[in-house]
Parts: sequence; structure tokens; C-alpha cells
Amino acid sequence: MAPALFMTVRFGYEEQVRFCTDAPAAMLWAQVLKRCMITFPDQPALEKFDLKETGGGAALGLADMGLEYASERVKSRGVYDLVGFTEEGEEYAMCQEKPLPPEPEEPEEPPAEGEDGQAGHCLLYTSDAADEEDSVDLGGPRVIKKKKTHTCTWREVEGEE
Repeated sequence: MAPALFMTVRFGYEEQVRFCTDAPAAMLWAQVLKRCMITFPDQPALEKFDLKETGGGAALGLADMGLEYASERVKSRGVYDLVGFTEEGEEYAMCQEKPLPPEPEEPEEPPAEGEDGQAGHCLLYTSDAADEEDSVDLGGPRVIKKKKTHTCTWREVEGEE
């Protein structure tokens, strides 16, 4: 049985794609860059990109392999992370954990208390306040429901007087 000739590339926010490694490295590298390249909000200017085996290890140098078959250097069924390098050679992970949602803001302070220890009150006045007995219109669209009228038709029945 022939070994499986594919690898998994992790990129972005925990995304991954499988690629066939039975191809020239230059062709495989072009496919990886086309499908896996994204930009992070805090990403520095990157000069070079490569793949590193997940969990550590050295960069593969896939871009420099040219027409050599990638399967000769890439582990079959291996999992690799896309990484970028700055001009100074600092590594930047192109596969990151999903960012946590922002923390909810602190609730606003309660209204100031009155002299009697009760929360302060606010009087609401609208132009409709005078003609509404149990409710106040706060400015939304008025919905006027038409009353349904029923019509009855009487007819005489023959034979009854």
C-alpha cells in the first residue's frame, strides 16, 4: 500500500487545508500561498513566508525547493503551520487562536439618591400626556386599528308567516 501523499496546513484563526504533496515544491507552495494567506490586524511587515511542523522544528524552506518534489521533504500526513518572517528574521505565526470577544463594559452607576434615600425620579412629559389616561405615547408611529364591521343579511324563508 502506497503512503498517503498529503499534508495539512494550519493558518488564520485555527483554519486548515489539506494539500497533495506529490507535486513540485514550487507548485505546492503557490497553492499554499493562494489558499492560506490572510492578514492579521497586528501583523508586522513580513518579507518571507514558510511552513513549520506544528509543535516546533525548523522552517521547511519549501519556497526554495524549486522543482524538487515536495513529498521528498514534507512528511506525509504531517501538519504544518504557515509562518512569516520580518526583514530582521523574527518569526510571526500565521496560525493563531481565535481572539476572545471584548470584555463587557462596566455597568453605569445607578442614579443619584434623593434626600430620602430613594433613587432619583424623572418626570416625563409629552404632548400626549394630557389626553392619555393610563399611558403615554413616546413618539412611535401611531397604529390605528379599524373596527371590523359585520353585515347581516336577512332573508325570508318561504312557508313561514
